[in-house]
Amino acid sequence: MAEIQRVLLVRPLAGERWRSISSYAASLEDMLREAGIAVDTVAAPWFNPASMVEAARAGWARQPQLRLAREGVYDVVHLTDQALAHHAPRFSVRTPVLVTCHDLMPFTTPGYYEGRIERLVKCAFLRRSRAALKSADTVAAVSEFTRGELVRELGFTCQSIPLVPNVIRPAFRPTPRSHAEAALSAAGIALPSAPRILSVGNDRAYKNLPALFDAVARPGLSHASVVRVGPQLSGTALRRAVQGGY
Repeated sequence: MAEIQRVLLVRPLAGERWRSISSYAASLEDMLREAGIAVDTVAAPWFNPASMVEAARAGWARQPQLRLAREGVYDVVHLTDQALAHHAPRFSVRTPVLVTCHDLMPFTTPGYYEGRIERLVKCAFLRRSRAALKSADTVAAVSEFTRGELVRELGFTCQSIPLVPNVIRPAFRPTPRSHAEAALSAAGIALPSAPRILSVGNDRAYKNLPALFDAVARPGLSHASVVRVGPQLSGTALRRAVQGGY
């Protein structure tokens, strides 16, 4: 295989929903540049009406990187999330396309969506991207679990899917407790005294908050405090979690 010298990273349009994938793309960009590889980036829409309208307003299809990709200027086009896989045919005629698959949870995980209507609508939009994974030259999985889902759900073989775990960004590194406490204090954040258990993310069923609250209620952890990062739990959601009602 020829040495890779120039890569186009396709990241999602900016927005709250895509914060984690945007961070992943930014980390990849930094790592590739450190390795001496030239990197261009372009923002692309998810396949749903709101995203497509936003993309049209932003003039995304006129970005010069897209023309260069169609002309075969890049060695690889990397679609940084499986929900962007429907763009693979746009590039694959002239350039090898890599898609990173983080998960297939919308299709495989009970409780990923809050209701049947939401699931039907959003899965309908995601189905095209899911099917388009087959048109990529390579699909990489971020975990063994995700690789297993690709094998079970889409008929890939384990041998065809490289395993490339997510990187830990440089900002996430061990810090002396005194420095961390000082940073929290400087930011005006007052937390209960240690020990603390960090809970990150939303309150949907697949996060299994009842298991967390059940663990904290046991004698071994009864002295610990749960620190939440993410959307604030509503009163209803909190009661459901505590009661195991998800």
